[in-house]
Amino acid sequence: MAAMNHALLLALMLTPAYSLDPTTVQEGDRRAVALSGTRLWSNDGGTPRVRELGPLPAGFPVLETASPLLAALYRQAAEEAGADVRPDGALMAGKEWPGVWTRDVSYSTQLALALVLPEGAWASLKAKTFHGSGAAAGRVRQDTGSGGAWPVSTDRVVWTTAAWELYLARGNRARLAEAYALARGMAEEDWRVAHDPTTGLMYGESSFMDWREQTYPAWMEPADIYGARALGTNVLHAEAYADLARMARALGKPEAPGWDARAAGIRRAIDRRLWDARAGLYRGFLYPAPDDGSSFQTEALGNALAVLYDVAGPKAGRVVASYPLYPYGVPTIFPQLAHPTQPYHNKAVWPFVETYFALAGKRAGNGAAFERGLADVCRAAALFQTNKENFVLESGRAQGTAVNSDRQLWSVAGSLALVYKGLFGLELGEAGYAFKPMVPAWLGPRLALRGLRVREARLDVVVTGTGDRVRWVKLDGRPVTRLSYGLKGAHRVEIQLDGALAGSLTERSPAQPLTAPEAPEPLSVEPRAGWTELLWRADQALAWFTVWRDGAPVGTSAPPRFHEPLDARPHTYGVTATGAGGLVSPHARVRSTGAIWSVQADDPKRWNQVGTQTAFKLDLPLGGRFRAHVVYANGAGPVNTDSKCALRGLYVDGRRVGALVLPQRGTDRWEDWGRSNPLGLTLAPGRHTVEVRQDPLDRNMDEAVNEARVKALVVVQAS
Repeated sequence: MAAMNHALLLALMLTPAYSLDPTTVQEGDRRAVALSGTRLWSNDGGTPRVRELGPLPAGFPVLETASPLLAALYRQAAEEAGADVRPDGALMAGKEWPGVWTRDVSYSTQLALALVLPEGAWASLKAKTFHGSGAAAGRVRQDTGSGGAWPVSTDRVVWTTAAWELYLARGNRARLAEAYALARGMAEEDWRVAHDPTTGLMYGESSFMDWREQTYPAWMEPADIYGARALGTNVLHAEAYADLARMARALGKPEAPGWDARAAGIRRAIDRRLWDARAGLYRGFLYPAPDDGSSFQTEALGNALAVLYDVAGPKAGRVVASYPLYPYGVPTIFPQLAHPTQPYHNKAVWPFVETYFALAGKRAGNGAAFERGLADVCRAAALFQTNKENFVLESGRAQGTAVNSDRQLWSVAGSLALVYKGLFGLELGEAGYAFKPMVPAWLGPRLALRGLRVREARLDVVVTGTGDRVRWVKLDGRPVTRLSYGLKGAHRVEIQLDGALAGSLTERSPAQPLTAPEAPEPLSVEPRAGWTELLWRADQALAWFTVWRDGAPVGTSAPPRFHEPLDARPHTYGVTATGAGGLVSPHARVRSTGAIWSVQADDPKRWNQVGTQTAFKLDLPLGGRFRAHVVYANGAGPVNTDSKCALRGLYVDGRRVGALVLPQRGTDRWEDWGRSNPLGLTLAPGRHTVEVRQDPLDRNMDEAVNEARVKALVVVQAS
């Protein structure tokens, strides 16, 4: 093995897990060597393999580097990107995923593919819209997922950011106008169904993590996940509204201030409701009402996007330095969930997430974070001889994951982005573009990217030196700071760096705990002789339990019992457990002391017709604040996929209160009853008419099947 660069070792603070130099990755008995920029040899703990890389696909700039390893991995990523182009011109999600997925192609477009596969990116974005005429035309599709997807999942808005990136890279105004109309319709539809006016956040599960038991406590069903306002998804919504404002300005439309206001409102809400000042990170999600507390679990993609999309602001450096780092990368979620799962979102590293975190490190000026992310992605791509979807957090291996694929599109795009946007620092902005490189010492002293296309310009970009402090930038020999989109033809960009690379990281030892305790199971909360007593079931070996009343901690307790003086007001009570290393469990499902009224439906039939309704007569002996949900069944599909989550509107005395989300509960399980999301009400005492209606705008992603049974209305007195 070539001698390892000691400056790299110090900068990355690598544990004995692996080492990396300009030609070699070494990891115990596993090793990868770039024999040339077009030949990669590896032994991933088994039979040695050699990958012969073909010619660079058309449209990809040529990378010149003194590192044969980086040259080979760049060519491998370009080759795999070309292989992911389908016969129809759209982009498949990976070797094992031949379909086009909204979030996969959108993240990939934003990362790198707008630059090198613009036609494939546009074809893919178009493929994820409804065709034909009528109400369905012009809608952007949400991918299938938990409970029948949208609006349990609402991260399709990343489509907007991809479309804006594509415009910046290629400048096609006709496509921009088409994208703006589609994105505007999507935004208004999401705002109607998924905006929570109480917190200012958007409903929906954590972006891309659409495998329920891999991300959430076992008690959370899809209706609960819809109500859990997630960090990454909210950052995407904020950026989508900001991009809508940018689109409007570019097209000369007057709506930009309104979109900017929505973006600013969501950014403020994220900061107010999800920032954890003690940890220096954003928490992963708010639990559904009536809990509304923030999860102690966090996630890498959401924190990275918060840095990149200007949510974190001056806190960006702290976010990057605080996220847990383990020997093979940043865990997708932290801490890991205790209930048994094969590594996928839980207990895993995803290279595209690692890429976003590396780019966040660059944005925050943390060279160590960028360098480490680059090294982690290079290690995996070299040993696996492909850009895998994910790998096991603790072993660094692809073997043992629940689902995986070669040439996963967003992993491929991540590898390319670390070159274009990381090493060369390409930043596409509203008013022009710039190069702000970040080059580790082991890749110096010279890098070049020849034939990079930005709109009508073809650029040869040459970076001399290392670090991230730019001494000067020259365009065809003339000093510049920013390049114009009006630039046409062939040009040379030269950049001189001064050798400094600031920033540091604190890596966790493999022995440090990864997994939080299971959520306690609440048994009862009830009055007893002047006291309110909460009982729960949990592992008695845990360090301690924290009891939460109305979302705030009110005490700690060693045994699974807590009591406090009885209060005539209604409250919600929950509990968390704290285990080894201070890791806190997910919240238990809360229990309420409020009075409950339940009204049964006369005929809980299956229905799927606009204009149909189920009516209830509700008699309240008192007024005040309440939460209402319905008991429903949806047997139109499985609990983990498909697109038949039913939607209805809740009306009280003729006024629409909000959207009822009725996710799938299992194929043909029309007798399996569950709870919808709760909606807040303020009601006077007396009789009220409550209706569950199917309005014309209550449309899911299936369009044809929007079927459910509604068995009962439940109204609970709120605190």
